[in-house]
This record gives sequence, structure tokens and C-alpha cells, in this order.
Amino acid sequence: MTKAKGKNNPLMNEIITTTDGKEKRSRATAAQVELRTQKVAQWLMDGRGRQEIIIDGQKAWGLSERMIENYITNANELIEYIGNKEIESQLAKNLHRLAKIYNSAFEENDWKSALDAIKTEARLLGLNSPEKLDTRITEVTEMTADQRADRIAELLKKADKRDPIKLRMN
Repeated sequence: MTKAKGKNNPLMNEIITTTDGKEKRSRATAAQVELRTQKVAQWLMDGRGRQEIIIDGQKAWGLSERMIENYITNANELIEYIGNKEIESQLAKNLHRLAKIYNSAFEENDWKSALDAIKTEARLLGLNSPEKLDTRITEVTEMTADQRADRIAELLKKADKRDPIKLRMN
């Protein structure tokens, strides 16, 4: 195979000539894949739609719709990963700040502030089990529509007692 001169676009695969004289594009390098994924992620964060990304990707890189869809999938995973890392980082910062507040309050015998810091930390970590809803299925019972409506009303009344936000049925 011999390489043919291609465009000066670093994200575009090179056009190569095979031994039988046919031209085809070479496979993307790992660096090209990473840069394309980052570009698609940027397009997604800029609010571009799927079709617009596919058209722009085909123009920019000469790829099929299916390949661009693969880049969209990878870009969505990248965005989710970055978002999760940012959340973890922010949580760590907030926990560190709460520890400083707790230590300061404890040293000054400010028990209310120390307790508030502990409560806030528990909420951030999701340790307040009474505030969590039990979503486990414990039994399955056949019900009529009226029985279902009564059960839903009963559960909503219980939720009203536990939750400061009043739930209302329209």
C-alpha cells in the first residue's frame, strides 16, 4: 500500500491506495478517535442535535452515519464520566468544609453548629434512612382499580406526614 496525499485535516483519515489500485481511507489513530470524541462532546454540550452532529461529522471526517453515532455514544459516556468526577470532587470539597466547620464549632463549644454540620454531612452522604423511600417490592397482591386508588391515597397520606412538601392528587 502506498499513501496518497490527503487533506491537511488532522482528524481526517488518510486516503491510501491499495496494491490493486483502489483508494480507501486508513483506520483512525487513537489520537484521532480521542480528538473526534472530544469534538462531538463539545457539539453535544453546545446543544447540537444528533442529525446536525452526523452531518457535520460526515463533512469533517468523511465517515458513515453509523461511525458518527458511535462517536456520539462515546461522547455521551465521556460527558457522564466528567460530570460524575465533578460531582465527586464537589462532594469531597463540601465534606472537607463541613469538617472544618464542625471542628471550629466543637472547639468553641457551639454544639448546635457542630450538630448541624454532622446532620448536613449525613444528608450529603445519604445516611438519613428515614428520608429515603423504600422502593423494595415486599408482596404482590391482585387489586381492583378502587383498591389501587385507596392504597395510593393511603401512601400519599403517609408521605405527607414524612415529607414537608405536600403531595396533592388532582
